[in-house]
Amino acid sequence: MRTYAAAAAMAFVVALACVPLVAWLARRIGALSVPGQRDVHTKPIPRLGGVAITIATLSPILALFVIDSGVARWVREDWGLSAGLILGGLGLCGIGALDDTRPVRARYKLLAQILASLFAYQMGFRIDALTIPFLGSIDLGLLSLPLTLAWIIGVTNAVNLIDGLDGLAAGVVFFAATANFSVALVNDSVFVALIMACVSGALLGFLPYNFNPARIFMGDSGSYFLGFTLACSSLAGASQKATTTVALLVPILALGLPIFDTLVSMARRKLEGRSMFAPDRGHIHHRLVDKGLSHRKVVLILYTVSLILAVCAIVVSLGRNEQTGLALLLATGLMLGLVTFARSFSLSHLKETQAHELLCDLGQGVRESLLRLPVELHKAGHQGDVWRELESLARKLDVLSISLSLVDPNRDGFSWIASEAEGATLHRDEVRARLEVRAEGVHYGILELCWRDAAEKVNLQTEVLLQLVADQIGYVLARLEARRGALFEAAAALDPQVVEA
Repeated sequence: MRTYAAAAAMAFVVALACVPLVAWLARRIGALSVPGQRDVHTKPIPRLGGVAITIATLSPILALFVIDSGVARWVREDWGLSAGLILGGLGLCGIGALDDTRPVRARYKLLAQILASLFAYQMGFRIDALTIPFLGSIDLGLLSLPLTLAWIIGVTNAVNLIDGLDGLAAGVVFFAATANFSVALVNDSVFVALIMACVSGALLGFLPYNFNPARIFMGDSGSYFLGFTLACSSLAGASQKATTTVALLVPILALGLPIFDTLVSMARRKLEGRSMFAPDRGHIHHRLVDKGLSHRKVVLILYTVSLILAVCAIVVSLGRNEQTGLALLLATGLMLGLVTFARSFSLSHLKETQAHELLCDLGQGVRESLLRLPVELHKAGHQGDVWRELESLARKLDVLSISLSLVDPNRDGFSWIASEAEGATLHRDEVRARLEVRAEGVHYGILELCWRDAAEKVNLQTEVLLQLVADQIGYVLARLEARRGALFEAAAALDPQVVEA
């Protein structure tokens, strides 16, 4: 027990010390979260906190390789599991950090998750059999690999999707790690208890910087690492004292909030006729904020839910049949009640949304403009032409104000700012669409639009269409930048003095 306490304390101290350094580094390299349509923060925030979490979590594990203790000897003897967790976690933290700094395509991030999961499977993290009541243990055979990959990738992305409010993902994972630690300690699962102790300590050191108002976000580097670690640890627990079914049920319950929210969101998008993986503001935490609850209140409510689910997970693992049944019933009822209260998924809400999208004049206006914008913007010879098209779009959509703030990718700060409607001030609570303008991974600026009675005009479909407008602007700006560079090179070839000028 002293080794676990020392590991958690070391992770806590390392996290406290590393987070400010990582935040400084994030600002220097531009790894900032710029507020967008689905975000709740209003200013750029560093988002490499996951690097500090990873360093803090792995530091005690690496230290045990040179310390003489019972836990240290176990870690050294079963080096395969340690290597699978450390190297796989570092790989996903790395791809997440790269995405936090310069956006990476989804296909490449998924490929990295698959490779990390395959490596973990090879090093011993696997689902070989399931114990089913009345049927006994069933050998999975060829299904072992796909089920293991689905589990690790699914949990990794579930943690990533819940990271939508200050401190939310860190708190939810902390409660899940605490539940897993308690179960592992009772079952004498040394490896799982050690990892969960390190994760808990690292998150306690990270939360003071991440709780609302956050000074740093964990980003994909943190959510990928934490999700991968939780998924693999549960599989390590299955190979020791508990059956695979129980070992998986504990993290499923402990992470019930992000897992259930992910499944509900995918089902809702499917019924809305959209891609199940399309981002939106339909997650439970977004819905609670939209109901008028404060940021902190929403996080504390979801902390309470996560705490109850963590207790249910412990009861399921350690309790008797009656207690297990009551815990499962309580967890199910709690999640259904939360979804109903947040109105994250209801047939009446879906029908209202679909009918509203069909009748929405703004959505129709954007659709018509999108048919014309690519042709007109393709003719743009300079930034002024882009702005004239935006002014035309603003008049068509009857916006109160529109602004385009462009950042020179080669310099710090804003290089060009244009705004329509003289005298109109974009107050923070008035902005209803805040879209990032980017192309080929380069951030070009922010497009903001504000309407009168915007709540009746801006729906999920319109948000997607407006983002397409922003993407088209980014494409045109990238083309203009490339043309300007080509003209400069041609002029320099004719007259080298141009370079000096």
